[in-house]
Amino acid sequence: MDVVRLHWPGDAERRADLHRRGVPRLLLVAAGEQPPRDVDVLEDWAREGAAEIDVAAREVTVALRAARLHRAPHLDHDAGGAVTALRPASVQSLNVER
Repeated sequence: MDVVRLHWPGDAERRADLHRRGVPRLLLVAAGEQPPRDVDVLEDWAREGAAEIDVAAREVTVALRAARLHRAPHLDHDAGGAVTALRPASVQSLNVER
């Protein structure tokens, strides 16, 4: 999953829009600025000027979190008697294999 790099605080409005749409984000925080306090699981930050390998590592971490959140559930017949309740909207999106 692609992670969008943003400059903080310059891209604050774009960040808010991407947050509302559930798009993974990596904030590059300007020197002398404080990172935001409301970072969620689809976001991380690094200082502008940080080594590219460190920035890329944070980007990969956010991408992995996003992939886990967007992964479809897997149901099988070997659940050991476990029961999972589903909302009607969720049931409509299931592709059941027998």
